Amino acid sequence: ALYRRDGTFWTRLPGQLDSAWAGGWSPAAGAFLPLAAADSAGPVITARVNQGATGWGQRIRVARPECSVLIEDPDGVNVDSVTVTLDGQAVPRGQFSLPSGLSDTRAVPLIFTPTLADGEHLLGFSARDNLGNRSTVSLAASVSVSFDLLEHANYPNPVDGEFTTFYFFVGDHADRYRLRIYTVAGRHVRTIEGGHAAGVETFPWDLRDHDGRTVANGVYFYTLAVSQGDRTVTRTGKLAVLR
Repeated sequence: ALYRRDGTFWTRLPGQLDSAWAGGWSPAAGAFLPLAAADSAGPVITARVNQGATGWGQRIRVARPECSVLIEDPDGVNVDSVTVTLDGQAVPRGQFSLPSGLSDTRAVPLIFTPTLADGEHLLGFSARDNLGNRSTVSLAASVSVSFDLLEHANYPNPVDGEFTTFYFFVGDHADRYRLRIYTVAGRHVRTIEGGHAAGVETFPWDLRDHDGRTVANGVYFYTLAVSQGDRTVTRTGKLAVLR
């Protein structure tokens, strides 16, 4: 086949080859060589739905999950050959993100954030390397989107340092959230509030009360409420401070 030099790589050109000659079409001038490629394997494509859309489970709980893809090949990835499909239909190039102006195309990241209805979906990612070898990988996505507070926790627990991080996972989205922390005697210690949240949300607590004083060692209870419109879901939990 006929190849054109692109930086440190040789890119295979579309064309014809027989025992006497090789010909191809190139969109630009350059250095060309007829080469016989020893590599017949396409790029390695790794695709996953980011955990922010699934929490600790497998089912997607938000309508617009972010999918991260990494395309790798020692001969370089032909970035122009990258395609994405959703349920068998080609996705326009402007609807997924690829880096531009890469000087080294041996590892090419891709971000795709589709809008998915409830049900089963199939995402496809395909690319060629600079020798013309193509690979395709498929990613099955099971989607169930409804407003709910699905998971909540804090880490570390027990808390042995200067702060702890609260984590929660809300299905669909919340317009706002509120955490209230209490002593075992029911005395209000601190309120932490936030706005829009979809999927996984995290925020820290610096172990200070509403007056800025560091709380004492002991057990504390909390309520976490998420709201969407006039609907509110509340969960309770407890943590220990042992410094």
